[in-house]
Amino acid sequence: MLSPRTTASHEDKTGVLALSLDWSDRVRREDPRVIVSHSDGGLTLWDFSGGTGLSLLESWSGHSHEAWIAAFNYWDQQVVFSGGDDSLLRTWDLRAGLERAVTTSRRHTMGVTSIQSSPHREHVLATGSYDENILIWDLRQPRAPLSETKVGGGVWRLKWHPHSPSHLAAASMHNGYHVLSVDDQGATTILREYREHESLAYGVDWQVPRQAALSRPSLLASCSFYDHKLTLWTTPLSPAD
Repeated sequence: MLSPRTTASHEDKTGVLALSLDWSDRVRREDPRVIVSHSDGGLTLWDFSGGTGLSLLESWSGHSHEAWIAAFNYWDQQVVFSGGDDSLLRTWDLRAGLERAVTTSRRHTMGVTSIQSSPHREHVLATGSYDENILIWDLRQPRAPLSETKVGGGVWRLKWHPHSPSHLAAASMHNGYHVLSVDDQGATTILREYREHESLAYGVDWQVPRQAALSRPSLLASCSFYDHKLTLWTTPLSPAD
């Protein structure tokens, strides 16, 4: 169980909000850590290896405005990503010191709000922004994304399918929800749009089944902001289904 006292003491000290968090152990089952982004642009790294609570490992300034999102490279837990309201996407190597990011991308034209490393393809990263675009990156070639897909509405959350390396769900704020197919070259196709919510599309995630069953439709949960609504819905994983 997480220790509320440990987390609260840090929040009281800084007087800022925690805006996102990500666990490190989705691929490599090592001692888990948590990366957190904050409303003052800061980033904090926490250790949870003891299983009794969180302990602060690192704290640094990542962005000049709100750090909307922080995420691990699931294949290398020493590498984390962050995105901020300054429109910057940054890569940090914990081994190299945190005074300066390893890479800084300005490819998104508005605040970077969602980042997730693929748990299936080692060098693949998905990012989303208020600029309404989803970018797919090959981390070995960080100068330019493999693809750019406009889904509209502003991209608040991205989630890779728990078993399929080719499917990505997006919560697109003012434009509902989207399910994308992503091929081996990073090219994307929109497979499904879901618009049953009447408020900001803020959250989406896949059910994690006990066994992979990619031949059957997948279950997703989505939630919206002002109407406090949670919806369960299914989507096929191929256009022909």
